[in-house]
Amino acid sequence: MQHAFGNRSRRRFSLRMQSRTNVRQATATMLFICVIYLISNVVNVFITAWEFIDIESLQTRFIEEYMLSADLSSVLVVTACALRLPIYMLCNPELRKAVKKSFTHKSEHQQKMHQTFSLIAKILV
Repeated sequence: MQHAFGNRSRRRFSLRMQSRTNVRQATATMLFICVIYLISNVVNVFITAWEFIDIESLQTRFIEEYMLSADLSSVLVVTACALRLPIYMLCNPELRKAVKKSFTHKSEHQQKMHQTFSLIAKILV
C-alpha cells in the first residue's frame, strides 16, 4: 500500500515540477516577445506623435529623416516578426526538438527521393 502511495506522490511531484517548468518557459517567451514588440514600435510611436504635433515640419524641413524613420520602422516590425520563431525555439525545448526533427526528416526524405529518381533514371537508360 505504501509503495503505491509513494508512486502517486512522485508522479504528483513530477507533474508539479513539469508545470512550473512550463510556466517559466511560457513567461520567458511572453517577456521576449513583448520586449521585441515594444522595441520595434518605438520609432513608429515617435513618428506618429510628431505627425500629430507638427506634420508640416516633418513634410518640409525634416522630409529625409521622416522617410528614413518610416522605413526603419517598417524594417524593425518585420525583424520583430522574423525573430518570433527563434524566440519560441529558444524558450520551448519541445518546439525546438520538433523543428529540428522536421528539418532532419526533410533531409532524409530528400535523400530517399534522390535515390528513387536515380534508380528510375538507371532503369530508363
